[in-house]
Amino acid sequence: MAYGEAEVTVDNKGNGTIEGVEDTLLFIGQAPSNQNTVCKLDSGTDLDDMFGEDNSVLKTNVKAAMLNAGPNFTASAIPLANGGDWLAAAELAMDEDVSPEFIVVTSPVGTKVDIEAAHAMAVNILNRHKRRVVICIAAPGIDSGLETWASYFTAMNTLIDGAAAARVLVVPQLHGNELGILAGRLVSDKATIADTPMRVETGPAVGLGPVPVDSTGAKLTLAQIHALGDMRYTTIDRHEGYIGTYFSDGNMLDVPGGDFAVIEHLRIVDKAARQILILATSDIGSRRLNSSPDAMANAKTKYMAPLREMATGTLEHPGDIKKVTGDNIEIIWKSKTEVHIYFTLTPLNSAKTIGARIALNLQ
Repeated sequence: MAYGEAEVTVDNKGNGTIEGVEDTLLFIGQAPSNQNTVCKLDSGTDLDDMFGEDNSVLKTNVKAAMLNAGPNFTASAIPLANGGDWLAAAELAMDEDVSPEFIVVTSPVGTKVDIEAAHAMAVNILNRHKRRVVICIAAPGIDSGLETWASYFTAMNTLIDGAAAARVLVVPQLHGNELGILAGRLVSDKATIADTPMRVETGPAVGLGPVPVDSTGAKLTLAQIHALGDMRYTTIDRHEGYIGTYFSDGNMLDVPGGDFAVIEHLRIVDKAARQILILATSDIGSRRLNSSPDAMANAKTKYMAPLREMATGTLEHPGDIKKVTGDNIEIIWKSKTEVHIYFTLTPLNSAKTIGARIALNLQ
């Protein structure tokens, strides 16, 4: 005897939105309270309660980040004891499934070896956890009781000269909180991942610490700030005739001629890579991804989706990258079980040097 039966099967084809980690911060630095624990922060967090009432280096820079990020600020932080190992704290965060875009290390580096160790940590996090992080780390400010500007600049050049660390950005703490201000500017709602922290339109730095002086009482000058930038540090900046203090480019310590000399180039590639990794993982073992013409066309449409989304923008906030076409992707089968997918993306232009020329017409 026959019986009627109906069944509905729902397929998951991975067409949903992929949650990103962009604009997320993990602060690590010295503070007396909640040491070696992962603390969650937002714009309403009482920093005295979280980190202690002392003006610790961690609290000072988190406060600066909060001021410059805006009302939607969220972050994680791991307070450390004096001399605490920030590398171990970063490992702790990874083990507790904290997945930031930026690790902000407020304890200043002492040698070039420390900078290279920071880059090694970023590479290790990528290799072990497939998480792409940028490490923003403090460099010491001047010791106004002992150092002249000349001796300070000699030491700073020695610290960074020859460092090859494409995932590391170093900020001298001359005012005591530049690193936090930079972190806030990078995740501000007013900017996008494709924007340079140099962007004036997003407003001046808020809450910058006191102007530093050397052992002779001489104040820091704009020419000296630019000299630090030439060494590849990321610094504050000022523009003559324009009120406020702003920032330089986010200078990454990439090798000469590398693609990632500035932070916005690394950020857009990292965003694309994070989303494409999710799509690729979902296709493991799927015969829908095969070498037939129809399957190849479908795969190109699927894998280009993150780039098409990144290319979408508004007049106020243009897309992260230029518009993409079929020429931006190529799929090559290396064998019956191994396929390689190649992508290209192009950042939009950003005017960092603007020249104007005026002529008088007396006709």
